[in-house]
Amino acid sequence: GKLVNVLANQVNMLMHTASPGLCELKTAGTRLRLFQVVVALNHGILSFSGLVFCVTLLLNKWFVTWWVSASQYGGFALTAAILVNMLFVHWDTVAAYTVFCFGHQRRISLTNLGNGLMTAGACLGFTLLWGPVGAPLGSLAGTALVGLPLNLSVIARDVDVSLPRLAISMLGNWAWRFAILAAATWAVAARWSPKNILEAALAGTCVTAVYLAVMIPNIMSSPLGDYIRPLLQRASRRIRGVSEGVAVG
Repeated sequence: GKLVNVLANQVNMLMHTASPGLCELKTAGTRLRLFQVVVALNHGILSFSGLVFCVTLLLNKWFVTWWVSASQYGGFALTAAILVNMLFVHWDTVAAYTVFCFGHQRRISLTNLGNGLMTAGACLGFTLLWGPVGAPLGSLAGTALVGLPLNLSVIARDVDVSLPRLAISMLGNWAWRFAILAAATWAVAARWSPKNILEAALAGTCVTAVYLAVMIPNIMSSPLGDYIRPLLQRASRRIRGVSEGVAVG
């Protein structure tokens, strides 16, 4: 839970950095350009969040046992619920910042209020029914049933696409790739956990390597790739320049 809170701050910082560009595009860019930028931002956030999901799901039991003792581990179901909620919250963070940058400050305030009321009520009810796992499930209910639908509907109207098309585009090919990786990680984590730091390091490295191998082709072929390729080309030119300078020297 602490890790998810820290990562939420990083996502907020990233969207805060992107906000001036979104505001400028809203006034000077085309709707197609706005649509592509929103999709690219969401692909970047969810690709990062998916990696955190897989690594944390596999290593959390070992880490909690090693760091604070096994008695503090809340169970596999609680870990999974927190991580699923994290994915939806990160997606909604992109949507909420976009709505704000598009000039709908009053709308985002009302949406946040509705989301908060739904989350508070659901958390109370679910926690009474199911214990600690009800807290992240309550937050998930607020985000999935109130926050995301209301925020995405505003974005869809502003970029002139249907709500289903917007949602499908924001998830893209990431969704089915992540579903396969998450299911495989889930199956392993439900039956096995590292016993020591060496096993944890190896497991985390393997999961990261497999995740990147599956996701990088999707990232490069998505709208996000249009922003990454120029950065890689500039970095490649700088490396070649340094290498040539060393060789001449």
